[in-house]
Amino acid sequence: MVINELLFLGNVLREFYPEGALKSEAEIKEGKRHGRYREYYENGKLKFRGKYANNQPKGTWKYYTEEGESERKEKH
Repeated sequence: MVINELLFLGNVLREFYPEGALKSEAEIKEGKRHGRYREYYENGKLKFRGKYANNQPKGTWKYYTEEGESERKEKH
């Protein structure tokens, strides 16, 4: 069983893949996702980005391919 590592610094929670690459970064406020959120592929390229407000996705989220090309946008 492989468990991803979590690192909490200031108001940012970072999750890492088992091999050590950054998997996600989330701004936290009062124990909830609130602010910028980013998730990455194992190759280090950005997978998607958006914002949370009170643990709920908000605004326009942008998604990317593993090659780093813009794939789509979603409104929340």
